[in-house]
Amino acid sequence: MAAMGTWLRRRWYPLWFSVDERLFSGWRRRGKALTLGDWGERAARRYLLCLGYRIVGQNVRSRYGEIDLIAVDGDYLVFVEVKTLCDAEQDFPSDRVDVEKQKHLSQAASDYRRHRRLLDVPGRFDVISVWAKSVAVGTWQLTKMRHYQNAFESTLE
Repeated sequence: MAAMGTWLRRRWYPLWFSVDERLFSGWRRRGKALTLGDWGERAARRYLLCLGYRIVGQNVRSRYGEIDLIAVDGDYLVFVEVKTLCDAEQDFPSDRVDVEKQKHLSQAASDYRRHRRLLDVPGRFDVISVWAKSVAVGTWQLTKMRHYQNAFESTLE
């Protein structure tokens, strides 16, 4: 009887796993599907490249948090926070960058500049809001994007 249970687990577990994977593929980091946030960051990256920015970092982590994109715009080192929402949500994505998030971004940016010896380079903080609608599981379509240059000042100065 124990052998029969083992056979069933081996036989049916891959079927259950594949069904779960298909149902939640839009929210998984592994595999081909991207999360909504990752998709929004890619859209923002393409947008900045079209504007002539040079991307020097993406998803840069420090002990204070993560910086979504780091770019160079002329003489400025730009730290970009990307917020993505589905169209079903009515609020502005940029409203989710509150004072606490600004503090963490400022600390992470300061840490990045100190470690790269870029303290003399002027910096600024931009926020890019991305709205998307779901076309299929794991697939989104851009509906609107708004770029707030110099969205806030560093809280450390």
